[in-house]
Amino acid sequence: ISGVHRGVDVTELLRLSRRASEELNCCITLGYDAEDTAGNARETAFWMAENGFRSLRIVTANYHIPRGLLEFRRVLPEAVLIPNPVFPAHVRLDRWWRWPGTAWLVIGEYNKYLAARLRGLLPGLFFGET
Repeated sequence: ISGVHRGVDVTELLRLSRRASEELNCCITLGYDAEDTAGNARETAFWMAENGFRSLRIVTANYHIPRGLLEFRRVLPEAVLIPNPVFPAHVRLDRWWRWPGTAWLVIGEYNKYLAARLRGLLPGLFFGET
């Protein structure tokens, strides 16, 4: 799990999810370094290379899947990426423009997606990327 808040550990996550920690504690790695989606992708790519994985299930909110896939494909071009969208109950995508909170969320995510596409087209102009 990439981009985890410092201080959160596997036991706490399993307690919140109501899963048996004995069964799953061995199989979860937490990454604390990523601060955004591009950072999640880089952190995960490093972890995958270290552990010899070639496929990845990307679990994130449904509205975030396009940008998540874009960022992960950039750093993991050879990996098999399997999108696994989740559907937050508070996000109303049906007629999203009628719900101010969802409208701002969708507009913000679309702008971030466009910026990520632009960053891919113009490498080196953002954050010292090459």
